[in-house]
Amino acid sequence: MKPLCLITGATGFIGQAISKFLIDKGYPVYGLSRNPGNKTGLLRWNPRKLDGWEEIVKKATVIINLAGHSIGSTRWTQKTKNRILQSRTRSTLSLIEAIQKTNSRPDLFIQISGVGYYGSRGDEILDENSTPGSGFLSQVSQEWEASTERLESMNIRRVIFRTGLVLGPNGGVLKRLIPPFRFFLGGTFGPGTQWVSWIHLSDVCRAMEFAITRKQVSGVYNLTAPQPITNRQMTQAMGKILNRPTFFALPSWIIKIRLGEMGEELLLAGQQAVPNRLIHDGFNFGFPDLNSALTDILPQ
Repeated sequence: MKPLCLITGATGFIGQAISKFLIDKGYPVYGLSRNPGNKTGLLRWNPRKLDGWEEIVKKATVIINLAGHSIGSTRWTQKTKNRILQSRTRSTLSLIEAIQKTNSRPDLFIQISGVGYYGSRGDEILDENSTPGSGFLSQVSQEWEASTERLESMNIRRVIFRTGLVLGPNGGVLKRLIPPFRFFLGGTFGPGTQWVSWIHLSDVCRAMEFAITRKQVSGVYNLTAPQPITNRQMTQAMGKILNRPTFFALPSWIIKIRLGEMGEELLLAGQQAVPNRLIHDGFNFGFPDLNSALTDILPQ
């Protein structure tokens, strides 16, 4: 019998895809959500307190923690930044508290983080041994990862996936990027030379099962495609597939004025992260290059 998987943030873009993927593979899956509605397998939870949801933690063999407030939904005020950070660390610590109160332990705890951990590093190639950088996203990633450290003393296998830009149909960043191309306004952000570490949503799902089924998988992994690209290369590839021009460029100064710190870190900064550990451990990417990924995702 396959292990029971518990997923937080199960109603998000990535969480829904992982849940469906694992269910289709025959895994029993439960999700924790603040707003579960009447969906089967979804349980209501409040990360601020244990009020019954922790009972499912007793049964879980695998916990996949995706919970956290969106980093790109609104301009970063200090209040928004606090919410982004605290929603992640509080959720993780609440799960660990629930684990400590049970008599059983999950075999595996998968924690999502991001390549923002490395900060903006220009053309530097970044693997799992690279040092952390600076900036708000780096701070969030560092504190989010650190919130799982207690799992080591509890003898629970811990995997931290630092994800890049997740590309998939019907949601995520592409849902926001496609409309400008429809109106012939597709183009680069700022100089276009900033690196984009990305990954196909399908490979994110497959990496989860890879971690579940291979006991040697442990520690930090860059969950990114092996071929990072620049913002300009991504823009040109999208324009080619959508049959739209890509001559437009949104100047850096407009991005900084309109979006402030959020625009600088999400659109103008970049990381050239590579998945050395995943490759070394034998993971095979279904979509290693951007063209194959976009061809699979975008409407022709």
